[in-house]
Amino acid sequence: MTTSALLPTSWCARPVSSSAWRVESRQTPRPGPGQVVVAVRTVALSGADNGRLGGPPSTDSSALPLTERGWAGHVVAVGSGVSARLVGRKTVAPTDSPIPAVVGSGSGLREAGPAAYTLSREIAPVLWGHVIVWEQDLHLLPDDADLRSAALLSSGAIAMTAFEAAAPKPGERIVVLGAGVCALLLVQLLAAASPAELVVVDASPERGALAVALGATKHCSSLDAARLEDTFTVVVETTGSTEAAQASCLLAASEARVVFTRLFPPGTLLDRVQLSLRRLTIRGASVASPVGWSGAVRTLGTGILDPRPLITRETALTDGALLEANSLVTVVLSP
Repeated sequence: MTTSALLPTSWCARPVSSSAWRVESRQTPRPGPGQVVVAVRTVALSGADNGRLGGPPSTDSSALPLTERGWAGHVVAVGSGVSARLVGRKTVAPTDSPIPAVVGSGSGLREAGPAAYTLSREIAPVLWGHVIVWEQDLHLLPDDADLRSAALLSSGAIAMTAFEAAAPKPGERIVVLGAGVCALLLVQLLAAASPAELVVVDASPERGALAVALGATKHCSSLDAARLEDTFTVVVETTGSTEAAQASCLLAASEARVVFTRLFPPGTLLDRVQLSLRRLTIRGASVASPVGWSGAVRTLGTGILDPRPLITRETALTDGALLEANSLVTVVLSP
């Protein structure tokens, strides 16, 4: 059983250019009271989750922002007040890795702030080999869980939160704007709710084809094409673009539910007339709820949520490029 006194040397990976990373050794942090140390075994990276409805994704890897990051690992040490039986358990958690102010202190993930919970902004491109998590924030996985798939559960939790907000009923017509990581996982969940129609709008034919393979009934390459499909009972906007935010209300039927998984750019306005006349219900899901996390873990176990088709590249953690153009999700394997 690993104790905090016997923790191995850890690592971190930092960007040294627009496309290259450097792996460095660092001291493993120690848990404080009520905390655990998790050894990160897999990291899911995506620089392509910024949906683009007006054109194809960029093929320039140097221009890819790191918009999403998730991880999975196992507990290697516990602080006081935490059961030692957690050591060895596979887990994920709803926060990103912190940068401890003092190495070896009990700095917790709560200090990472709200940016760790949202997919609506770029995040600091630093990867850590060990993270500190509060015990109550752990979401334990089955012993046979695939940690490569589990690394995408941060996106899965957002998708499940959006699913709960949408509250789909069998036979409804649903449209999802965007086909990024979160949107594609959401398609799997929505397809299981037996909709009459599930349309995905995205400029990329490759992502559209993947959405159909994951359960969508149709792919539209533009908002104009989606408008020809009539209106929808449920609209889920996942891109965070001004155009899509405004179009969401136009695609919604009377008394429809409209869900946004990203924050809008500053100055974005929704059509108040449409909101009023159509009696639309607007809900936000940019922050994964506890129910979203528990639901994502549960549906991963049942197979309803299956991130494996989204993983387009796996790579060992070495010096060099971790993100590549045209890679939807790269899973980085820890030493």
